[in-house]
Amino acid sequence: MLALSAAFSSLQVSLLVKQALAVAYIVSGYGFFFALTVGPLVGARGLSSKGSVSAKTVYAGNIVGAGGSLVGSFVLLYAARASL
Repeated sequence: MLALSAAFSSLQVSLLVKQALAVAYIVSGYGFFFALTVGPLVGARGLSSKGSVSAKTVYAGNIVGAGGSLVGSFVLLYAARASL
């Protein structure tokens, strides 16, 4: 995210695309923050949707983080291509 912040200002796309990019990476960051904070507290790794409710919750945080990163990566690729 730090590297993205350096390149963010040089993207020449609409405000909507920049907002979508920011939202995707913010959601990703909070998802991973949740999973990486709650996981050790409840003793769950969150690598599978099987197990206890706490393990499923940590897994959901990882899925939100990975999904946000994936969406953000696609939006970043679009913005980089459009900025050429």
